[in-house]
Amino acid sequence: MAIYMNTKRTGFFEEIASDKQNEFFKIKSHKFLPMIDNLYFSLFIQNDDKENDLIEPLIKKLDEKKAEALNLHEPVEFGHGLMLSIKRYSFYGFCLTEPDLYDIFIIRTLPNDNTPRIMVQLRAFGLWTRGVETIMLEAFERVEKLLAGYKCKIENSRESRIDYCFHTNSISSPNKIFKETGGIIKNLHTNLKHATSHSEVESVEKGTILHKDYICFGRKDSNNVRARVYDKVKEVLQMGYKGFFFQLWYDNGLISYYDKWCFEYAFPYKNVDYLAKARLAFYVEHVKDGKKTNEYLAALNDVNTTLEDFQRLANGYMPKTTSVINIEYETKRKFYYYSDEFIDNLTILPLDILIPYQLKRLFKILHNQSIFLNYLTSKTLSFHKGADGEGLLIFMPWWKRLRETKLRGIKANVELLREYSFKMNKHSVRRRAIHTLASSAVYDDRLDSNFLDDYTDFLADISDNEDYRDGRIYFVGEQGEVLEDIYGHYLSDYGSIKAKKEKYLRNRKKTK
Repeated sequence: MAIYMNTKRTGFFEEIASDKQNEFFKIKSHKFLPMIDNLYFSLFIQNDDKENDLIEPLIKKLDEKKAEALNLHEPVEFGHGLMLSIKRYSFYGFCLTEPDLYDIFIIRTLPNDNTPRIMVQLRAFGLWTRGVETIMLEAFERVEKLLAGYKCKIENSRESRIDYCFHTNSISSPNKIFKETGGIIKNLHTNLKHATSHSEVESVEKGTILHKDYICFGRKDSNNVRARVYDKVKEVLQMGYKGFFFQLWYDNGLISYYDKWCFEYAFPYKNVDYLAKARLAFYVEHVKDGKKTNEYLAALNDVNTTLEDFQRLANGYMPKTTSVINIEYETKRKFYYYSDEFIDNLTILPLDILIPYQLKRLFKILHNQSIFLNYLTSKTLSFHKGADGEGLLIFMPWWKRLRETKLRGIKANVELLREYSFKMNKHSVRRRAIHTLASSAVYDDRLDSNFLDDYTDFLADISDNEDYRDGRIYFVGEQGEVLEDIYGHYLSDYGSIKAKKEKYLRNRKKTK
C-alpha cells in the first residue's frame, strides 16, 4: 500500500492526522486489473439455410413484437424471460435482451450458408459481476431453450469479437505516455498503421494545451484487431453507467477511499468536471471544523459558484483523484481465423461445470488467453526499449507489470458488487428525479418555493383530482389503507410503465 507524493504535498493531506491520511489515501500503486470487457459470439442452427421453415414462426413473432416496440418507442416483453429491444447489430435486425447482461441478435434471412443466424453480445455488467464462463453459459442456455420451442437446435458457435482490458492506476493519463518529443513518442511500438485520438483543450496564459484522454490504434472497420487507451474514470462519469467499477476498483486497491467517495458524488451529474466540486464536498463532510470548512461550504451553497470556481478552489488545497486508465485490445474473428488449427489443439482448464460441446472452441480461447495476450502486448501495442543481445524485448517496467498480471486474479464479491451497483443506480435515479422536479417548477415560474411546495404542485399538475389542486394531500391511513388516489391522463398507464421498468431493470436490483 502507498500514498502518492502529489497527494502528500497538498494542504489537505498536511492538515489531517496520520491515521486519517492512511484511511483516506492508501492504494496499491502500479496495480492492474485484467478482464474480458466485451464478448460477441455467433451461434449456428442445425440445417439452417435461406429456406428454413422451422425458423419462420420465430421470425413472424419477432416481427410482431418489433412492430409493437417501435410503436411504443420502448422494449416489450417477448417471452422466455427476454425483452425485445429496437436495437440492431449490423444486419441483425432483431434484438432479444436480458437487460444489462446480454443481447441476442437474430437475422431475418441468411445472405449465405456461412452466416450465423444468431449473434450474442455479453455485456460488461454481466461479465464483471458474474464472470465470463457463467454469463456465457447462461446466454447459451437461454437461446437453446428459445430455439427448442421451434424444434431448432444449436449446431456450433464461433467467436466474433473479444475485448481484453487492463484497468490500471500506473499512469496518470494517456497524455503522459503518448507525449511527443520531436515528433516521436518514445518507447511506443505498434504494428498497426493508423491511429486516432481525442484531446481536451485547456487555455493557459502562454497558449493552449491539448490533453489526450483517448487514443485508438487501428481502423474502426478493421476485421482483425484494434488497441485503445483512454481515461476510464471519465468514461464512467460522463456516460453515467457502470458505477459498479468504483467498488471493484476500491476492493482491488486501484483507488482510495477519497477517490471512491468523490467518484460516487460526481456520478449522478454525468460530468467529470463535478469531481472538483466533489473534492470540496469531501472536505466539508470529513473535516467539520477545518481551516477551509466555512469557505468550501459557502462555495457549495452559492448557486453562482461555477465549475471553474470549484476547480480553482480544489486545486489550491485538495488532492486530485486517482486516474484509472483502460488499456484495451479489441480482437475480431479474423484475428483467430488464422489460428484455427492451433486453437483446435488447445486444452481447456479443469472446471466444475459441464461445457456444451458447441462452446468448446470459445472456452479454449478463454482458457488460453495468455497466449493471445502475449502477442497483443508485444506486437500490436507495447512499450519497450528494444531487444537485448538474445533478441528478447526489454519492456518498460510498467508495461512488464501489465504483461505479468495474473489473468484470473480478480478480487470480486459478486453479491456485494451487485448490491453496490443497485445502490448507485438508485441514488442516480433519485437525483435525476429531484432535478426533474426542480425543472418543472422553473417552467411554471415557481422560483421561491421549497421542495414540498414543488412536490405538491407537481402532483396537482399531473392529477385531475381537485383536492390536490386545493393543496390537500392524503396518502395512506394508519393501517396502510389508501385514503386518496391520484388520477390524470399523465398517469393513465403508470402501472404498465412501472411493470415494464421492473422487467428492464431487474438485473440492477439487489438479490433477495
